[in-house]
Amino acid sequence: MIRLATINITRPGDTTAYTIGDRIFTAATGITTAGAVFANLGETMFGNGYVTKAKIFVSGTAFTASLRLHLYTLASGETLATGTTVADNAAMGVALADFAKYEGYIDFTTWVNGTNCSFSIVDDIRLCFQRGTLRGELANAGTLVGILEARTGFTPTSGQTFQVELMSDAYEG
Repeated sequence: MIRLATINITRPGDTTAYTIGDRIFTAATGITTAGAVFANLGETMFGNGYVTKAKIFVSGTAFTASLRLHLYTLASGETLATGTTVADNAAMGVALADFAKYEGYIDFTTWVNGTNCSFSIVDDIRLCFQRGTLRGELANAGTLVGILEARTGFTPTSGQTFQVELMSDAYEG
C-alpha cells in the first residue's frame, strides 16, 4: 500500500547561519528527543516497508544548500539517546545507543527554484524501515521520525519553513 506523510519545520525567527552538520528544527533548545514524526508510515499492520520517494519544499527563493534527512524508527513513547536531542542549529550526531533505531538517510542536493520556494525530489530511494518488535529489540509498533541536517553552510531567512514529504510502500499483510 502506498502511503504519504509530511512533516513541517518552521525554524526560529532569526537568521543565525548554519554550518555543516547543524540540525534544522523548530526551536533553539533541545525540546525533544524524538524528532519530527512522519505519521502513518511506520504504523502499519506489520510496521514495515520501504521509503520510495522524498521531496522537500523550502520557503524563499534560490535555495542551494545540501540537506540530509536522518530517519529512525521509534517504539511508542521511545526517544533517541541524549546525544541526538533535537535542537535548531545544534551539531547533529548519530549516537551508538540509537544504532538499532537508525534506518538511514536521504540527501537533498539538487534544487529547482519555484515561486517563493525551492524544492528537491529524490525518487530513487529504497530505504527499508521495520517495526522494532520484528527486529526483536522494541516493545511497540514503530513510528518513523526524521531529523533534518545541513550538509553545507547557509544563512536562513527568519521563520523559514521546510516541508518534507515521504512516500512509502508499506506492507499490510
